[in-house]
Amino acid sequence: MHLDLQASPKFSVKDFDNRISDCVIKMHLQQSKDETEYLSVFIHNIDDIPLILSYSVSIKDKNIRIKNSVICNRMGYEIHIKKDASLLMPDRSFTLVITVTKPSVQCSTNVCTLPGDITDYLDDEMADVKIICKGKVFACHRLILAMNSPVFKAMLRNNFKESTRGEIILDSTDPNILEELLSFLYCGKIKNLRKENVVELLKLADQYQVDNLKVICGLSLSLKLSTIVEYLILAFSHNESYLKKRAIAFALKNIQVLMKTPEWKDSLAGYPEIMFVIMQALADKQNKKF
Repeated sequence: MHLDLQASPKFSVKDFDNRISDCVIKMHLQQSKDETEYLSVFIHNIDDIPLILSYSVSIKDKNIRIKNSVICNRMGYEIHIKKDASLLMPDRSFTLVITVTKPSVQCSTNVCTLPGDITDYLDDEMADVKIICKGKVFACHRLILAMNSPVFKAMLRNNFKESTRGEIILDSTDPNILEELLSFLYCGKIKNLRKENVVELLKLADQYQVDNLKVICGLSLSLKLSTIVEYLILAFSHNESYLKKRAIAFALKNIQVLMKTPEWKDSLAGYPEIMFVIMQALADKQNKKF
């Protein structure tokens, strides 16, 4: 049950492309089934394109502070703070302090992770499966792989050869990129998120259906006139929805320049879906002006 609602004035946050996104913060009291009251703080992204926000919520003069990072889309994100009498001032009021900033791209990893670094686990004598990649052996654990990748889970089922042999052969993958994937599956971390690794890591994340890693890779890519066509193709080929939205928005903003480049004409000739989506978005944008 919602008891009341307060909304902040609109404020702006810059995303990784320095595009300004408008947000508002809404607050209301909620009551659970056992009649316990909760204060709900709702960060609402007004724009269509998701962004990552880092936030901290604190109550002034009280030792209450929540810090987190979220991918914030059009539906917004809720932060719940339990309402307690000890939080109130003598006049039964309190001051809520909310700080929203642009964080590191690696901030949001909703995977089942372990503390520490990937190197703490790959030599573990409790490992029960080996991944062999171009001569490099990674001693892994079926449970971690299966929990965080539907593809690994399927490969490790009893009736698959990878399960019976206790080995997974991945000779078509770069061992360094594979290690980044494993680091994310185990610890929710990417050791070296460098430009030269990101595209291949995104492709590998898509192959093994590690969607959160795919999102992080897409958000880390810097959109420029020289890279936008490549990243449009990447986003559509690997169905990375956040990168799609960012790339489409960038293309629309720079459409007059892009349409004169050879990359636009030549590279996108084999991708009619991308051309259709861009032209449809451009038409929708023009219609809104009238």
